Amino acid sequence: MYNSYPADLFGDPDVQKASRAAPLSAVTALSASGFTSLVAAPGASLKIVCTGVWLHVDGATNAYFASASTQKSPTVYMAAKGGLIAPNLRLMPITCAANEALRINLSAAVTGSVRVDYRVVAA
Repeated sequence: MYNSYPADLFGDPDVQKASRAAPLSAVTALSASGFTSLVAAPGASLKIVCTGVWLHVDGATNAYFASASTQKSPTVYMAAKGGLIAPNLRLMPITCAANEALRINLSAAVTGSVRVDYRVVAA
């Protein structure tokens, strides 16, 4: 059966698993520098595959996404009132290690919000 994930053509096993998992999303308010948890660790033998991101900040900051404390995305440099919209990360998903939380790291204490679309798959 064919699904709508074009990355399946490239054989990425995490994306293939994610295409069969239930879509989930989480919205988190931001206000502190350093790490902020977005999605809790899913449990033993499971991992998070982030397939979309919407990020808005009120002040200038740098941000990246992480699996626990390991950086999993490029650092994004944002001006005040800046943001990032990446609704389709299926060709390059942010994949956490097994049983690790998805987090964001901000270089400055700014207010804002982030929404992530993700799937939980077997590790």
